[in-house]
Amino acid sequence: MEIDERSNGGLIQLHVGDVIRLRLGENATTGFRWKLVSDGRPACVLTDDKVEAEGAPGAAGIRTWLFEAARPASAQIELIHVRVWERTPSAFQTFTVGVRVSKPNRTTRRDA
Repeated sequence: MEIDERSNGGLIQLHVGDVIRLRLGENATTGFRWKLVSDGRPACVLTDDKVEAEGAPGAAGIRTWLFEAARPASAQIELIHVRVWERTPSAFQTFTVGVRVSKPNRTTRRDA
């Protein structure tokens, strides 16, 4: 499942084993970067975090995180957009999404 800033403040329903790809715009040359505050534990596990450049050096890019639904639980994924070098950073933007993970759907098939 792919989500972006439109999912901010929402709730996502997942099953164990599902993957969330969260994509948010980021331009590190301005000094602002997304910082993970809450990684969705215990429901999810962060499996990847990378920045994809979109054009010439210094241009904005897309930051992508992959979270895997690990166990049935409810949790929150929260990020803040801050200048990471500031001693007491104040969030320029925030992103929060609730996550509810349930057991995987298993269909039982009986052959006649």
